Amino acid sequence: MDEKILTTIKRDINGLTEDNTDFDDELLDHINSFLRYLNRFGIGVESFIATKDSLWSDFLGEDVAYYSEAKLYITLKIKYWWDPPTVGAAVNAINESLKELEFNLMVRRECPESFRGNE
Repeated sequence: MDEKILTTIKRDINGLTEDNTDFDDELLDHINSFLRYLNRFGIGVESFIATKDSLWSDFLGEDVAYYSEAKLYITLKIKYWWDPPTVGAAVNAINESLKELEFNLMVRRECPESFRGNE
C-alpha cells in the first residue's frame, strides 16, 4: 500500500502521531538526506525532495513494492538518529540490519532477475 513518506516514518518511530507536526521539518531534512543514500545505490528518483505530502511511489515510482525494504531502511536510519540506543548490543544490531538492508537493496538493483517474480 502506498502512503506518505512522512506518515510512515512518524508511525514507526516512538511517540509521534500523524497529527503531531512539531518535528515535521526536522524529520523531512533527515528523510531527504537518507533518500540520497538510496540514490547512491541507484534506487529512487534522483534529487527527489520529500515534502509533507510526498508518497513512496513519488520517490520509488512503479518499483514501490519491489523496493519495499527502502521504507524500512529509511525508518531505521531515522530511528537511529531520532532515539539512538544506549546499549551497545542494540547499536550493533541496528548497524548490522542497516548493512544487510543496504546489501539487499544493491543486489536487488544489480540483479533484478533474482527477485522479480518472487514477490
